[in-house]
Amino acid sequence: MAAAAMGLFADLPAAAGWQLDQAVMKPVRQWLAQPLRVALFDFGAQPGVVADGRRRFVRTLQQHALVGSRPEFVLVNRSLYGLFRVFEQLRARVACQTRCTTG
Repeated sequence: MAAAAMGLFADLPAAAGWQLDQAVMKPVRQWLAQPLRVALFDFGAQPGVVADGRRRFVRTLQQHALVGSRPEFVLVNRSLYGLFRVFEQLRARVACQTRCTTG
């Protein structure tokens, strides 16, 4: 499990860590990945998407899912949340995917 490699759930048995990952961390990963799954994500047309992410992050904190995690993990996720918040305020349309061409 990737979460264990990042130091999450280190104080839990593997099965309990897996359950917590699926219940708490998976929804956060799914939220973070939304803009990355489409060629162009319109934050202005997605009212509430950042608030939804905040609720998911708060749930991870309430479940103590980030206890013992690496600081880099927290930094990256908080940074993405902050960027998404700025994009929402700007009502930005953001291309999160790139196309590689060879020629």
